[in-house]
Amino acid sequence: MLHYYTLNEGTWRATTRWPVTGTRTERLYLADGNALTRQRPSATAAGPDADLLRLSPTAGTGPSDRWNTNLSGAPVSYPDRAAVDRELLSYDSPPVRQDTRVTGLGRVTLDVTGISGASDGALHVYLEHVAPDGRVTYLTEGQLALADRATTSRRENPDWRRLRTARGYTSTDAAPFPQGRPRQVTLDLQPTSVLFRAGDRIRLTIAAANPDSFELRPADGRAAYTIGHGAVRPSFVELPVVG
Repeated sequence: MLHYYTLNEGTWRATTRWPVTGTRTERLYLADGNALTRQRPSATAAGPDADLLRLSPTAGTGPSDRWNTNLSGAPVSYPDRAAVDRELLSYDSPPVRQDTRVTGLGRVTLDVTGISGASDGALHVYLEHVAPDGRVTYLTEGQLALADRATTSRRENPDWRRLRTARGYTSTDAAPFPQGRPRQVTLDLQPTSVLFRAGDRIRLTIAAANPDSFELRPADGRAAYTIGHGAVRPSFVELPVVG
């Protein structure tokens, strides 16, 4: 039996199935104009098909995030992230037309090209809620040291581990991230449950560091990437939508 709480709804639920009954996967693509859309990018779309991401050594999740309070037991607090997101790379959906409940394990797939400092780099992704008044609330996240991007077979993902995206995290699999050549990178999101009410927006924010809770990669804090969103190698977030 699993008990879970739905943010923005104030409701506890219980389930014996995970994903919960009635879950479907909804894919939102990164698009021109820092948009999230259900429509896969077209080869005829106008505008650039990649956006620049620079490592910001100051834009983190704060001293009271889920990581810093994990051992202390102090209250978890995520202030409005609108200002922080302006230092990062964000993509917003249109306002949702009807109440939408996201519950479970999301996943983000990005078309990444290293520009500088990428060989020992890292990526952090944040799923966020944007209220009609512009307030931005953290929901969940995923992070990956790019040297550990290699995936493995389902056979090597035993029940006691059961990673959504199977990885061995072994030294033999680790490899510096190439520069100047696009690579597809998949990051799993921590599980969450949240209600997006009609009029809210779904935001995906991408960062190259979280200096409040993780070591900088590379250590000098200087890295740059492009995140592609073209027709050949689209970038997207997959969300588990219930009902």
